[in-house]
Order: sequence, then C-alpha cells, then structure tokens
Amino acid sequence: MSFIAIIEDEPLIARDIQDILEKEGHECMAGFSNYESAVAAIEMYPFNLILVDIMLQGRDDGIRIGEYLHEKKAIPFIFITSLHDKETLFRLSKIYVFGYIVKPFKPADIIINVELVLHRYRHVNNAATTPAPEIADDVPYQIRKAINYIHDNIFEKIYLDDLAAQTRWKKNHFISMFTKTLNITPHQYILQCKIRKAMAMLSADDGIAAAAVAFDLGFKSYSSFSKLFKKVAGLTIEDYRKKEMLRRHLQ
Repeated sequence: MSFIAIIEDEPLIARDIQDILEKEGHECMAGFSNYESAVAAIEMYPFNLILVDIMLQGRDDGIRIGEYLHEKKAIPFIFITSLHDKETLFRLSKIYVFGYIVKPFKPADIIINVELVLHRYRHVNNAATTPAPEIADDVPYQIRKAINYIHDNIFEKIYLDDLAAQTRWKKNHFISMFTKTLNITPHQYILQCKIRKAMAMLSADDGIAAAAVAFDLGFKSYSSFSKLFKKVAGLTIEDYRKKEMLRRHLQ
C-alpha cells in the first residue's frame, strides 16, 4: 500500500481517482486545489506519490508544484493533463516527471501509471544507494567537485555549464582540465557513469524494463542507450542480464 496525494481542483475527478486507487489498496488524500495548500501538505505528510493536475483553478499552479517537487527530488509525481500547447510542453521539458495521465482517462490508465511509477521509483532509489566509484587521490579538488556533482545528479540532465560552475572555471578551461586529468571528456564521463548506474539497476532487479532504466537516466532514444550500454559493458543488455542471473545463481 502507498500513501498518495491527489492535487486536483475538480472534486468529481479527484473523487474518481481516489476511488480507483483505494480499490487497489492505496491510501489517498485529496482536497488540494492550489499551490499553497498542496505544498503545505507535501511538507507535512509522508506521501509516496503525488498526482497533480497541471492547471489548477485556471492557473499554472500544477506546473509550479512540479517544479517544486523536481527541486525537492524526494517524491515521484505524475502530471494529469489535457494540455498540449507548445508553451506548456516547453515548461514541462524542464521538469523530470515520472509519468503523465491524459484526460479523459480510464481506470486502467490510473492503475497502470501509478504501479509503474511506484515500481520504478523503488528501484531508482535502490540503485541510487550504490556507492559511487572512488576518486583517485591525485585528482584536483575542483575536478572532484564536478565528479561528485555528476554522481549526485546521475538521474538528471547534466549540463557542462553546471559542472564548470562547481569549479568556478570558465567552461572551456574546465573541459580542458577535466579531459587532461581523466583522459576522457566530461560528456563521455557522464555517459559512462549513467551506463554503470544502469548496470546496477538491471543487476538489482530482473523485472525492471531496460527501457524504463533508459528513461530514468535521461536517454531519449532506447537505441542509443542500448548501443552505448554494449560499448561500456562489453555485452548487450540481454546478455548482461543473463550473466547477472547466472552469477547470482552460483553465489
């Protein structure tokens, strides 16, 4: 059972969602219809998941709540929406959201999205506890800060400007120093770290879909993810999973 907040300003829709989820054994809390009441509840209650309508009372409070949850990075959330305009899609592209439910929806849309997100988030959390590789003692402090930033934000899109900001160097100087120190560019290092995290996630759970892992780590193309995985791991995703299953069987 999970504790789920429903942030929806239309009482009938909120009631429908609550009924659907409670029949599945979840505990729900609804009645939040604006940014202030929703954030107050999120700070007060230990929710496992947030369902939030993008537009609340004709305003963009839902997107603001999403931005708040994106910064908080502690609770997964799903957007409920009927909006497809370019401005809304652009703002949503800046937020790491775990799923979308499009109005009008069927009970199965709610159930499947909620179960997938809860399942995926549990395994993202488990994989996030995997210790980061140790950094060699001779790596300069500024580069160490950038490396730690990469590992701390491995599930986010990582920009070179943000990495350079960790060192207070100009971007081009940072790229040059990073590459000279580690014999790999920052971009290549980020991709390698993401693939190693994917390996940990796939090893930890035979049931998690490789496509979900790719999505969680920010890959927009599964094809590019699978090609990079083979390059870094030396095995296809399928062969890697077989190897890990055999390894666990022999332990």
